[in-house]
Parts: sequence; structure tokens; C-alpha cells
Amino acid sequence: RRGREEGARLMSSIANHAAGRTYLVQGLGAEGLVSRLLGAIRGEQGDTRVRQHTLGCLQKCSLRRGVQDAAITAGAVEWTLSILQDADRLSEYTTEYATALLLNLTLRTGGKDRCEAPHSRALEALMELLEHDSPQVKQYAHGSLYSILTRDSLKERAKSLGLEEMLHALADVYRSQLNEPLGAQVDCIAQLLHQPPPPSDASDTEEEADAHPPRNSPLADVPSSQVFAEGPEDHHDHIPPAPAGGG
Repeated sequence: RRGREEGARLMSSIANHAAGRTYLVQGLGAEGLVSRLLGAIRGEQGDTRVRQHTLGCLQKCSLRRGVQDAAITAGAVEWTLSILQDADRLSEYTTEYATALLLNLTLRTGGKDRCEAPHSRALEALMELLEHDSPQVKQYAHGSLYSILTRDSLKERAKSLGLEEMLHALADVYRSQLNEPLGAQVDCIAQLLHQPPPPSDASDTEEEADAHPPRNSPLADVPSSQVFAEGPEDHHDHIPPAPAGGG
């Protein structure tokens, strides 16, 4: 297990840099890389360090559009939502990386489609994350909501779940805490519930190597290194202890 952990740590460290992501994607191909990473993630029992490092690598590589497409096809949206349903039992590291991965995948039409599926509980999971202790998790959840609430069916479902009232209450809390950035973000999401859908998904037509938030996103002014790259820095001191029984 020590060897697997060190191998996963190395791949995650390589993926910290644009050149490293290029190396990994070109070496295995987007589909091959995603298959290897998701296979390793799904093969772990619990929130182990191997899973944490492997998830970190997948999230960083999901800056690349080819990896986004391959991950969506391979079921990464569904897997991410399944573990985020029980975020209280996850390490903060895993929660941050999983939420950031979901944000990257929901930038794409395919990711939105998966969240719009009848069986999806994307809205429920994201609403829970709006009240998470981590400011980064909140920002990533805001970005995902802003992406998927361009779909009319999800807007209607969100309204039925009470998202609009929740957002207004959160905005009041953030402003009482003098946290204007988070207050402005939730205001943007609330306004989106009453706006017509955009004519197309711009994220599927851009040619950049690494993804970035749409200009009108509530995260547009947040540095991309905070939104899309690693959550906590990928060094040993920042890796949470493995849960009991983990590796």
C-alpha cells in the first residue's frame, strides 16, 4: 500500500503544473488516464490517502477539456455526487477536491446533462454544501450551481426545494459577517433562477487548453488557481490523516 500511496502522490504532484498535466494526458490519452484514475478511486475502501491523492490528480487534470469529456462519460459526475451526499464523513481534502472536480465537469454540456438526469440528486448535494465550513467548498458549490441552473428543469426543481429562500438567507448572513464576496455570489445564483437560459454552452466552444469560469460566473473574479487547480496544496503536511482503517 505504501508504494501505491507514493505513486498516487507523485501523479498528483505532477498534475500541479500545466506541463505535468500535458505529460499525463499525452502519455495515457484522456480516456486512458481517466480510466486509470477512476478505477483506482473506485477500488479504494473508504477515504484513504491513495484515494485522496488520486482524486487530487483527476481534479487537476480535469482542467483539460478532453479529460472533462472522458470523466463525464466514465461516470465521474455520478461518483462525485454519490460521495458528496455524505460530505460530513469525508475529510476536508476529499470534499474540496471532489467539489472542485464537480465544478470543472459542470462547465460542460455533458456535465449539466448528468446533473439534469431524473435520478440525479445534484441540487440536494450542492445545497448541503452551501453551508459547509470550508470557504473553498462553498465557492465551488456556488460555481456548480451557477453552471447547472442554466437549465429550466433544474431551475424549477431548485425553486421547489427552497433554494431561492436559502440563498437569500445566506446572503443576509454573509453581509452581517461583512463577507461581501460570498454575499454577491449567492445573489448571482438567486438572480439566475429568474433569467432565461443562455443560447449555448460557451464552455463547449472555447479552445483554451485549461478551463476557466464563464465571465459572468460568480467565480469570474476569483483567481483560477483557487477555482480550478488544487484545493489545499498537495504536500505531505496538508494531507489529512487517513481515517481509521484507511491507508
